[in-house]
Amino acid sequence: MQHYDLTIAGMTCAHCVRSISSALARVPGLEIEHVAVGHARVRTSTPLADAEGTLRAAIEAAGYTLTAVDVDAVTT
Repeated sequence: MQHYDLTIAGMTCAHCVRSISSALARVPGLEIEHVAVGHARVRTSTPLADAEGTLRAAIEAAGYTLTAVDVDAVTT
């Protein structure tokens, strides 16, 4: 599995964290490792080229903006 660190604009509070957590939980095949204000860490077996659009759509549907996706070199 590949780990992705997501930078998310517009998050300011615990409600935002819950909204992003809920939005990401609905993405098939995605495992949420951690969500905090402005950041989320997830993992999936989907390559970034395919996953980024899905992640962006889920985050934007929740009212936020995905500003960066960093790929962690560690795979499991």
